[in-house]
Amino acid sequence: MRRPLRISIDTALPSGAAYVGYSTSKAVRQDALDDDFSVAVDLDAIGEVVGVELTLLDRRAFELLAEAGRKYDLEIPDLRGLGAAS
Repeated sequence: MRRPLRISIDTALPSGAAYVGYSTSKAVRQDALDDDFSVAVDLDAIGEVVGVELTLLDRRAFELLAEAGRKYDLEIPDLRGLGAAS
């Protein structure tokens, strides 16, 4: 299980945003976990996870973040207290 190297939170946006970084590699593609791109996994050239981007901090985004953790074997930090009302 990969542990996050850094967590960035942007609370300036009304809905919040976050980035959970797992690598210092360059991202070359994204795996969007929903049609709205509210959660997307950044991948490097060999398909390893660089980070997970959340463009909303709501209950659905946290569910998708947990899904990303299961799919990519990632340790997922608890960001629930940082988001908009769920």
